[in-house]
Amino acid sequence: MPVVVFFLDALDPKECVDFLSDTKQGRVISGVPRVTPSVMGSFLTGKDPGEHGLVRPTPLYKPFMQRPKGDTIIDLVARRGRVFSYLMPFTMGINPPNSIIAQAGMGEEANIPYAVLMMPQVNFDMVTTEPERILHSFIDHVRNICATSRQLIRNNRADVYFISIREIDSFTHYCYQGDYRQRLIEYIAMELQEFSIMGNDMSILWWSDHGSCPKTGRFEINRWFIDKGYLKINYLEKRHKVMLDRLQEDGEKVYRDQVGVQTPFVEIEDGSKFVSADMFDSCVDVLGDVSDSEIEKLREELMATGHFKAVYRKYELFKNCNGDIPEIIPDRKDGLLVSGNVHPRAEAEDCVSVVSERTGDHAPYGCFGGNIDFKSDVGDIYPWDLHTIVDELTQDLKTESKVEALTPAEEAQILKGLERKGYA
Repeated sequence: MPVVVFFLDALDPKECVDFLSDTKQGRVISGVPRVTPSVMGSFLTGKDPGEHGLVRPTPLYKPFMQRPKGDTIIDLVARRGRVFSYLMPFTMGINPPNSIIAQAGMGEEANIPYAVLMMPQVNFDMVTTEPERILHSFIDHVRNICATSRQLIRNNRADVYFISIREIDSFTHYCYQGDYRQRLIEYIAMELQEFSIMGNDMSILWWSDHGSCPKTGRFEINRWFIDKGYLKINYLEKRHKVMLDRLQEDGEKVYRDQVGVQTPFVEIEDGSKFVSADMFDSCVDVLGDVSDSEIEKLREELMATGHFKAVYRKYELFKNCNGDIPEIIPDRKDGLLVSGNVHPRAEAEDCVSVVSERTGDHAPYGCFGGNIDFKSDVGDIYPWDLHTIVDELTQDLKTESKVEALTPAEEAQILKGLERKGYA
């Protein structure tokens, strides 16, 4: 009996009244910070963000996805049976094969010795900013994901299918206005309905990490740190300008403010006390020798900006902090985009602001549903509870025997024996 787990990035509970209305539904509590890595890490590991360590987005300059600490639910299930993963994000430390579909071990770098079917995301060419045309590009992309996945299910290629549909969130950042977003959601609901009628013995769980809402404002937190004297940077303008010129020569759209403190164009100087290390999040790292009273003073000043519901210390949110968790985690008001960019204010630059172009942002709650029997009444759950649901759905999978790999010494010994017998 196949188990299908859909991740629907940024589907809001308030949009689920008619979304697969014949299934049980409930809300996922996104928590703080409500960004995809944090919530996805909790779903994958069954732990809170303090334990799995994925609190903020992967910096754009990093070539690989982040992987949460410890085994994921995909690791666990793949030891029981065959797994198909359509780019379930933040699950591996290497990129998937550059092919439509591949059956191969993910390699020693990911420390996963068993076989997993993987389909990488298809990058589509956004040559237009017209909402209607963008919408149909996203619909075509979802159609490709779902049609391919259904064909694999019909051919019994795996026992468990983890399918990521991130188009809702991506499209929301392009265009929240009008009915475009709702039309995309209605199309996704139709595609998922096709899965539900493929067979009564298929278990389906769908869930989202957070909702979405119109962007209400923007707060440049690192710029605010600089103005307050908390952060001192050296902005390597000439190096950045060379990069921008090269991008424009290649015909690419240039974004002025895609410069964070972890890019090659910025150096943090001595004497800095606080910094937000990501361009699209509000988590704050404490630098150097900063007293507790200075941290408390910063909390009061951040609250006084009027941009936040609350400003937490990490130990107030998480009982156990495993790894590099930011010291200060503000809870921004709904719709507010907190930008960690540190670009200079240069209006004359011939490039646009990726942050200003965004029209939607994250809302506090995600949702979940499916055709399975939930043991408790459907209501609000935490994302790590979904780990338990998937675990229960896959308990009866038959563990396939694994072929133990030879050590280099054993392999050398066998080769020598074959040489003595004249076979090699």
